[in-house]
Order: sequence, then C-alpha cells, then structure tokens
Amino acid sequence: MESIQLSTHSYLETCLESHGYQTPTSIQASVMPLIRERRNILFLSPTGSGKTLAYVIPILESINLKIEQTQALIIVPTRELAIQVRETVRSLEPATGVKCSVLFGGSNPKSQKEILKKHVPILVITAGKASELIKAKKLKLEYLSYLVLDEADLLTEKNCYRDSENIVAALSSNTQVILCSATKTPKLETFAQNLQLKIIETEEKKNENIEQSFYQVEEKEKYDRLKQLLEKEQVFHALIFVQTKNKATKLAQKLTNDHIPAIAFHHDLEKEKRKKIAQMISQNQPLLLVTTDIAARGLDIPNLPYVIQYDAANSTETYFHRIGRTGRKNKGNSIIFLTKQDDKLKRDIEYKYQTKIKKKKKIDNEKVIKKKKKRKHTKNIGKPHKKK
Repeated sequence: MESIQLSTHSYLETCLESHGYQTPTSIQASVMPLIRERRNILFLSPTGSGKTLAYVIPILESINLKIEQTQALIIVPTRELAIQVRETVRSLEPATGVKCSVLFGGSNPKSQKEILKKHVPILVITAGKASELIKAKKLKLEYLSYLVLDEADLLTEKNCYRDSENIVAALSSNTQVILCSATKTPKLETFAQNLQLKIIETEEKKNENIEQSFYQVEEKEKYDRLKQLLEKEQVFHALIFVQTKNKATKLAQKLTNDHIPAIAFHHDLEKEKRKKIAQMISQNQPLLLVTTDIAARGLDIPNLPYVIQYDAANSTETYFHRIGRTGRKNKGNSIIFLTKQDDKLKRDIEYKYQTKIKKKKKIDNEKVIKKKKKRKHTKNIGKPHKKK
C-alpha cells in the first residue's frame, strides 16, 4: 500500500513531523484530497480524530502570501476553541509564514480594528462576531477562498443558526465551504443539504485509550466520593464536569476550602480569568478544572489523564464529547458518578457506542458517609507526580 503523506509540501511535512504528526488519521486521509480539489464538504468524525489539521493543512498549502487579504475564515462557537485553532496554525507558522489572528465577542475595539486592518491570511472568529462585522461591512470577504465552520453542529443550533446563515449568504461563489463536526444533528444535515455539501462520515468507534468506569452513588454522596477519589488515585490534573455555572463555582470553592485547589470554568467567567486558564492549559500545567460543558468541545488539554463526570451528561452525544478530552495520545480515565436516575443514560451510551462502562469497586473501607469527618488531605493534589 502506498504511503500517504500529511502534506504535499515538503517544508510543511517536515514541520508536522517535528510536532509528532507523521501519518494522516482516517478522516484526514479521506477529506484532505477533497479540500485540495476545492470540494464543498461536511465531514463528521469523533472527537480527537484530527479534524482541525484535516482542514488547516490544505488551507495552509494554498495561502498566497502575495495577497495581503484574509483568505480563510474559520468560524467557531467559543473563544476557547478560537484560541486553540489559532495556536494550531501558529505552531506551523515557522514553516509556512502564514499568520493567524483571532476575534470574538468582547474584544477590545481598538485591537479589533488593528486585527481587521492587518488582513491576516487566516482569521479565526466566533459566529456572532463574524455576523456582526459582515453586517457592518467591516469584514471584507472579496478575497476569501475558504470558509470553515468548526463544531458545525453547535453553529447550526437555534442560537447560532441565523448567524451561520448570514455568513454563508455573504460569500461569493468562489469561496469553498467546509463544515466539520463530531456529532450529526438533523439541523446540521439540513444546513449541509441546503448548501449541497458532500458528506463524509467515519464511524464513532470506541477510543481504546480511554478506560471508562462509573461509581453508583446517591446525590448526597457525590462530594465525599469525589474527595476520596482525588486522594486515593492522586488526581492532580482533571476536568470535573457539572451541569450548571453556579454548581461549578460552588464545587471549586468547596474543594479549595478542603485544601484541594480547584478552579471553576464556565461561560460567565471574567475575561482575564478565562485567559489565565487558557494559558495554564497551553503550558500543560496540572489543574483541577470544575467546568460546565463549555469544556466538552474543542478544549485540547495535552495528556489530560482524567475526566470526572460529577454530574452525568444530559445526552449520549455530550458524554461522548466530554470523555474525548482525555485519551488523545496517552491512556486516559473517564469516571462518571451515576445515580439511579442515570441508569438509562448508561444503557444508551453502551448501546450507541458499543462500549462497556465498568463499575468501579468501592474505595477502601468505603461506606455511605453519614457523618462528616475531618480528613487529612494529601499535599500532592494539584502537584505533578515525582518521576520514579
């Protein structure tokens, strides 16, 4: 069988190899030739399968640096994903010379004006901001060769559907349209069909790098069980998912008060705090992040060992996206706290993804905790393990 290269350009191929990318994933091998052929497509593939590089590489290969205009617009649902896509492009800038900037809601007007004035070849931008700037005729699309909608299932939900429609309606016939998603929804299918996109889909296979397990609990047990888990398994680097912003804030504070440093992460977090968290993630600093489902999409935390679902996901798709934050390169652990009300969700997950979520044995000497006992917490939580 003929060896398939990631890039048709040797300088880019060498740069990719230096970052540890040597051969295309299944979805990359399927869609990159189509993007190079200027086909309008929607491609669907599981979390962690390499979707970002699948569209970034062909775009980088075709950027004309002599044209000082924005040639690729990448639309995303959140600022966190915007920053991560920008960092992916920037990591390849030494080989390509292609610059990339990011814009999202709440951007400083002065810096926004400067970014638009520079006409960087690739602009990563949230849907609402893009729609706003196009309507105000501040974002020029005359030289646009590519429009990408990343996490397209979210961008075609009711809150973003109109913005996505407005963006597509402003395009010229010369602009190639690329949509990608880990989840297929009826609205996304309709959106793609209306644009006459070719749909490429890979099977949602079990990620063998992720060990999926659960604790059967009552709601009132969850906090004590979480503390025991963090101490027993020496968890210092994890995403802890909860259902609401208020709960994320309270749980992070409660853990911190118990000498287990944790940080809350959700949509309403102040800009500077979100920026600080993004910086910690990019530097791969160990942290316990108590988060809503904002972190279930597009948040790439290198070598994240644990995903803990303190509150069960509200759908099989959300569960799938949550656990996809771990097990990307190394082994990962997904642990979910299930109450009796969550039994159907577990059955649905196992059936849909043809997987088995194993029941974890009770922690040593564990009983249903009826009395609050003062426990001595390990000093190592929040700190990396020492190498043996």
